[in-house]
Amino acid sequence: MARIASSSTPPSPEGSSNPRMTRLMREVKWIAFMALTLALFAVLASYSKGDPAWSHANQVAQVGNIGGRFGAWVADLLFYIFGASAYWWVILLLKRAVRGWQELTAAKLPGHELEPEPFLPRLLGFGLTMFSSMALESIRMHSMTMDLPRPPGGVLGELLGDPLQMAIGFTGATLLLLVTLAIGASLFLRFSWLSLAEQV
Repeated sequence: MARIASSSTPPSPEGSSNPRMTRLMREVKWIAFMALTLALFAVLASYSKGDPAWSHANQVAQVGNIGGRFGAWVADLLFYIFGASAYWWVILLLKRAVRGWQELTAAKLPGHELEPEPFLPRLLGFGLTMFSSMALESIRMHSMTMDLPRPPGGVLGELLGDPLQMAIGFTGATLLLLVTLAIGASLFLRFSWLSLAEQV
């Protein structure tokens, strides 16, 4: 009888903790993405040429960047390579954080599954957006007063924009880059320009 009683004992509820652990891991990942997004925005927004950084060496009593010396180096390196278009990395992280919040909300509502986001179109959209933004910045925004370690567009903007301008001219390069930016932003941010025009 003791053997029968022991065999009828309900199973351990260890398996029931898996959904909770999955939800907790999603929350931790979302918090990490939000923290990284805010940190990157903060170090970019508080960038100053007076701070010691990757592209130049300065001796200062106190670093002005909110991220300290490390934040000053990161901001300087990103602005050096991408110009002001470095802020697209903030938008990329913010977009991922918003997606994480949507996943957390959908997990609490049975039957509300999110539509999966295809990786390749999103990657292509971000690449086109970054490419066109840097090149446009390089050939069109020389009067920008933003404090940057190099001219607008950064190193990549010069490498992309100058040959394109020489090949098809100033106006042709501008129009091509604007079309590329529109296509890239549509794929990256997942919105329709036609729907937006209808709403406007």
